[in-house]
Amino acid sequence: AGGRLGDQVMAMIRMEKLPKGLPLALSGSVWRGNPYFYDAFVSHTEELTPVVPKFEPVIGVLIRTGCRLKGSFGEKDFAALYERYPEFRYDLKISKERQGGEKHVTG
Repeated sequence: AGGRLGDQVMAMIRMEKLPKGLPLALSGSVWRGNPYFYDAFVSHTEELTPVVPKFEPVIGVLIRTGCRLKGSFGEKDFAALYERYPEFRYDLKISKERQGGEKHVTG
């Protein structure tokens, strides 16, 4: 299933003539705790850069509000959210072979 999803993504990228090396955000429950799905997907999308969020999307409201109130949202702010809302951390359990290949975004 991961490989087929990767093939579909690559077909869409070719069809839309999108650039190689495009960052691709991985979010949603299908990725959580499923290293086989992740490995199969990534092996079919080697031209892309997987980007893994630090939090579930609901935390975006807090980040946006923080930006509006303070004018910025830095690493200390992210650390505070990470500490305060551990249940909303986006924990993508990937295989040891793939660790380090993905990027984590902070916003």
